[in-house]
Amino acid sequence: MSETNRELKPEDQDNHKTLDNKDNPDSSQDEIIESVVIDNIELDDRTRARGVALQVLYEMDMSDHPINLILQERIQSVPLDEQQTKLVLKIVLGLQPYIHYIDDFIEKYAPEWPIDQIAVIDRNIIRIAVWEFAIGEITPIKVAINESVELAKLFGSESSPRFVNGVLGSLAEHIKDIQKIKS
Repeated sequence: MSETNRELKPEDQDNHKTLDNKDNPDSSQDEIIESVVIDNIELDDRTRARGVALQVLYEMDMSDHPINLILQERIQSVPLDEQQTKLVLKIVLGLQPYIHYIDDFIEKYAPEWPIDQIAVIDRNIIRIAVWEFAIGEITPIKVAINESVELAKLFGSESSPRFVNGVLGSLAEHIKDIQKIKS
């Protein structure tokens, strides 16, 4: 099966690594998502940075590419200022050591959503928010949840915003337990 590179845009509303070939409905070929395009969408600085961090985390989940190469490619692919670049690095590098802990908390406090059944985009949006409000403590809970819902609207499926909001609401009730992993 041959593969063609394609960019995932927010309006694609798909959470999978491969997409059906939309240009040719009779084609059985799958396309590999090359990158998420966010430079043609008007986003505030922090949302743009979170979108790039989301791209990095998505690629980490979907490939075995080294994190330093993913970061370098993603940061170069989207116009970011110095503050945005610092935020991308802070989120990704701050979150990376805690990914498995956050996933454990999702399984513990939101058991109706098994981690392996959560769409990759949604899972990483949730991880970013939890890291921001509970571990990195760089964003208030309500702001982190609202930002996550906005990312879910841009990059997730139709049901992603409600799903992300629900999971984060459950996790926010247990912030003290989540914060204990820092010690």
